[in-house]
Amino acid sequence: MGRERVAWVIGDVHGCLLELRALEDMIRQRADREGHTPLFVLLGDLVDRGPASKQVIDHAIEGGEAGTHVSLAGNHEEFFLRALNNIRPDLLKAADCKAPYWLETLPAMFVRQPRLASLAKASDWAVFHRLFWVTQGGAETLHSYGCDPSKPKSWDIPIEHIRFLCEMPLVWRDKVTVVTHALATNEDIRAAHANVPLTRPQIMRLLWSRSVPSSPPDPKRIHVSGHTPLQRVRRSHDGKVVRVDTGACMGGRLTGYCPKFDLTLSVPSSFNWRP
Repeated sequence: MGRERVAWVIGDVHGCLLELRALEDMIRQRADREGHTPLFVLLGDLVDRGPASKQVIDHAIEGGEAGTHVSLAGNHEEFFLRALNNIRPDLLKAADCKAPYWLETLPAMFVRQPRLASLAKASDWAVFHRLFWVTQGGAETLHSYGCDPSKPKSWDIPIEHIRFLCEMPLVWRDKVTVVTHALATNEDIRAAHANVPLTRPQIMRLLWSRSVPSSPPDPKRIHVSGHTPLQRVRRSHDGKVVRVDTGACMGGRLTGYCPKFDLTLSVPSSFNWRP
């Protein structure tokens, strides 16, 4: 009988490949001593700000194929895909991909917020979204691919990376843990468990919410999220909500948390991004 596979949830990587590899090595060493095999659950924001977003995605794809990694979407994957879908839709077409259901397209944005269409043309909003992304760390992502952020025609993103981004889920769970990028509510997690389509407000919370829920999102599981950089891992009083983003791209640490054993490991970051 093989060793038990146990989830270790890793906070926002943000292109910090050296820190990710160092943390995974540390976790493997601890898991060997404990007698289990780690499953690395990357809870979103793999890309942007740090120096090696392309290489982090390569690593995550290899881990997914090997069965050692699971990768969720965060708001920075949303930024990345939205820019590609708006500016370079030919890349998604070449990858035979449709925009994932959780990505709000420009037509959908105008339906949800009709006033925006009266303020600027779709092409102007596409430029706005592109510029917002590149100033929030997207420029570093494009540089990691050898692309010029100011010249979308140079954006040569591998097909397998676009497929990887389009196939990212918003929620992962096992018997002990439920993981989302940002903070979820009980309503959000119930809908995810039921495999029903999530509403736009639910999707926005799973990618963006910083509000700690008043009750456990899942009474049977520990809810682990990232998104908000903190100086240390934060647990709710009942231990049912754990936040593990410790600012790896901002000179902080990259943290891994094992809900099954309530263990935390982290490595210091050598990188400090400033907008």
